[in-house]
Amino acid sequence: MTFLANVVIEPDLCNLRCRYCWIGEAETVVRRGANLIRRPRDGSRAPSRKPVEELVRDLDALLGTVRSQVLKLSGGELLLVPEILEVARRLARRFGLVQILTNGTLIGDRELDQLDPAIFTFQLSLDGRTASSNSLRFGRRAEELTRKTLDTLERMRRAGFEVEVNCVITPVNICEFLPFARYLAENHDGVTVFPFPARFTGEEHRLFTTRHLAALNDIVEASTKLPDTLPPRAYCEALRTAVQQGKQIKCWLPTFIQSSDEQGNLELCPCGNLGQIGNLHSDSGLIACPSVDDQRVRAILEWRHKKCRQCFTHFDLLNLYFAGQVTDVEMRRSGVFRHLPTFEAIRLERIRIVGSRHFGGAVRVEGD
Repeated sequence: MTFLANVVIEPDLCNLRCRYCWIGEAETVVRRGANLIRRPRDGSRAPSRKPVEELVRDLDALLGTVRSQVLKLSGGELLLVPEILEVARRLARRFGLVQILTNGTLIGDRELDQLDPAIFTFQLSLDGRTASSNSLRFGRRAEELTRKTLDTLERMRRAGFEVEVNCVITPVNICEFLPFARYLAENHDGVTVFPFPARFTGEEHRLFTTRHLAALNDIVEASTKLPDTLPPRAYCEALRTAVQQGKQIKCWLPTFIQSSDEQGNLELCPCGNLGQIGNLHSDSGLIACPSVDDQRVRAILEWRHKKCRQCFTHFDLLNLYFAGQVTDVEMRRSGVFRHLPTFEAIRLERIRIVGSRHFGGAVRVEGD
C-alpha cells in the first residue's frame, strides 16, 4: 500500500520569498499583478499552464494505480495555479482525504466555499503569531501577512476545516514558538503545529545558541502538556537531536510515499532533496515506491547522503511510528493522521517486509 500520494504542482510558482527556502536557490522574480513569482534563472522549469481538463487527465493517469487513502497537493503556492481548486475537487473522488499545503496569503471565503471540509484539510505554513517570528518568511510585509495568515486560519476553522500548521524554526523564532503553540491551544482546539528546522540552507538559519537549545528543551517538556497541539514527545525529542547532531532516525519514506510533480517526474524522496528517478508517464517499469532491497533506498537507510542528516520534517512522525516510538493514539492526535484507520496494518506490513529481508526470515507479530 502507498501510504500517501504527494503531488507537487508548479513548485517554482510562489508569491513569497522565504529566506530559508532551499527551492528558491538560483531563481529570478517576476511580477504578475500584485504577486511576486519566482522563476529559475536558467529557464529549466517553465510553468505548465495546462487547461484544467488536461491537468485533471494527466493527474488522473498519474494517480490511477495508487492505492492510497490520502492525497497531498502542494506547490509553490497552489492558489496561484489557475483553477487548482476545481482540479482538487475532481481528484478528490479517488481519495478519502485531500490535504492542501498553502501559505494562507491568497485564500479567502470564496475559495473555502468551493471545498468540502469532510474531504479536504489544510496544511498551513506559518512561523508564529508575531511579525518578528515571520520575518524570514514574509520580509518587509511580515506584520501585514502575519495578520492575513492568522485570519485565514480563523476562516478555515470557522468553515469547519481541520488544519495543521508547519512552523520552520530558526534562531529568529525558536524562543517564540511555545507562546505560538499555547495561542493555538487556547484559540484553535485540535490544530497541530509541527516545528522543524530549516533545511539545506545557510548556517545563519541553523546556528542555535545555548538559549535556543533551552527553548527546544521546553518544547519537549510541553509536548506532554499540549498533546492535542504539539506533536508527540518522541517527535519533539527527535527534533531536538536533529538540531544538535543532525537527524538520527532511519528514513523509510521512499518505500511508502509516492511523490511526483504534475508532469509525472518521480522523486525518490517526498522531501524533494535527492532528485528525480524517472517519469511515470514515459519510463516503463518504473516503481513509484521501491522496496528496501533497492540500492537507492539502502543508500538512504545507511546515511550515504549528507543531505539526509540535515532533513527533519513533519513526515518523520511516520518514521517514528514505524520505529515503534509513537503510538496509534498519539498519531490520531496529530494533524492529518488522525483520520487514518490502518496505521497498525501498515506498520506490521513494514515489520514483516523488513524482518524477512534483513533479519533472517519472517518476523512473527502478535495477531498472526
